[in-house]
Amino acid sequence: MVIYGWGVLEVPPPTHVLEAFGLSGGVVATDSGDVWRAGSAALKRVEHHHVVEWVCGLLANRGSEGGLRLSRPIATEDGRWIVDGWSASTWLAGDKDGSRWRQLIEAGDAFHDWLAGVERPAWVDQIDDPWRQADRAAWGEQPADVGPEFAQLIEELTSMRQPLMAPSQLVHGDLTGNVLFSPGLAPGIIDLSLYWRPPDYAAAIVAVDCFEWEGVGPEVLDHVAELPDGEQLLIRAALFRIIRAAMIDWADPELSVKVHRRTVAAISARMS
Repeated sequence: MVIYGWGVLEVPPPTHVLEAFGLSGGVVATDSGDVWRAGSAALKRVEHHHVVEWVCGLLANRGSEGGLRLSRPIATEDGRWIVDGWSASTWLAGDKDGSRWRQLIEAGDAFHDWLAGVERPAWVDQIDDPWRQADRAAWGEQPADVGPEFAQLIEELTSMRQPLMAPSQLVHGDLTGNVLFSPGLAPGIIDLSLYWRPPDYAAAIVAVDCFEWEGVGPEVLDHVAELPDGEQLLIRAALFRIIRAAMIDWADPELSVKVHRRTVAAISARMS
């Protein structure tokens, strides 16, 4: 057992799970509390089983991802993707680096080219976790139910939001912390957080993340703003992160509000 921040107790996968996936030896905790490494494999707890089954099928059966590395799923001998709430996939070497925002966006573009043409899965409309709630609220598809600390920021962004006609497809909505860089290797993409949105929405989320938390200057916002519908996508990306933050029971929300206020000011300055 390992205790991580937030007081969460993480329990490693049991031996019978490793054996089912054809893995042997011990497991090692990673810096992601829900992921364990077993040799050349990564094991993770599964929340939405039907989504994981669908994603595993996609990753297993779709062709080469040229220019990228993807963590491919590992099946049991009898063809299962999940064993007692655990899934397994190939381990990708590399480190996260939010300062490399151009490469993050480029990796996302390549990944979305790889995903182009995949039909909209039914589960997109069925999942109702906090991230999907925040995403839908960011796009005006449901109300943003937040406390007063964040309400003014959301109101300011919402007042600038305009309809979009850009076509949607499956996109990775959390690239910043899920692209791995390693010398001599193509970028590796892990932990697919999939949404049905325009591809450049993913770039806008990267821009907001890097501006807020990775020490990157406003040039990353400027870069995305110059894309087609870029300013509107930045508005939605900022709303997504702010609304999700507003759902967390902060002991002191002021730091989060301060960080997001800076983003809203930067976007507002561009719009005006």
